[in-house]
Amino acid sequence: MNRTRLAAGIAVLLVLAVVLVLVLNRDGGDQPAPTTAAAASTTPPTTQANPPSTTGGEDWLAVMRQLMAYRHSLFTDPRPELLKQIFDTGCPCYSEDARALAELRRRGLRDTGQGIEVRSAKLVGRARDPAKPIVAVEVVSRQLPEALVNDAGEVVERSPAAAPVKRVFQLIRGADERWRVYAIFPT
Repeated sequence: MNRTRLAAGIAVLLVLAVVLVLVLNRDGGDQPAPTTAAAASTTPPTTQANPPSTTGGEDWLAVMRQLMAYRHSLFTDPRPELLKQIFDTGCPCYSEDARALAELRRRGLRDTGQGIEVRSAKLVGRARDPAKPIVAVEVVSRQLPEALVNDAGEVVERSPAAAPVKRVFQLIRGADERWRVYAIFPT
């Protein structure tokens, strides 16, 4: 089975899983309290393999917060060459962020905003073949206020916080045991 057919099959399963989750969980009352990701320094956070949670699996909230904090750190000091640490190069999000980071670098701008708040993350799907390290994680997050500044420290653009959005992230575990974003689907 090639990668395209596998991705299409997983996408169909994800849509079905999301519909099932939405039908069974209409009130959304089981979401944990929001927590804001800390502002990143100029050194990106590590993307080391996460230890299993005490409940018998990955701590998906911690995994997603780590991925989003790393991504935000790349915008505070634009370095598109480091995107491979968090995105599979086949993900459309990889090329989108690479272009955005290259443009920020070219213009001498950086983001001094607060990053992305990951409110909840839960596993909604897993590849049928246990040998394939692909999962689907439903994430509720929101972009916090952003401010682009130039090399002189002057704010050249501000963006307010956005409303929370729900997306399904397809993650793939690399040979280095790190989870990377393989695809993002709106719900």
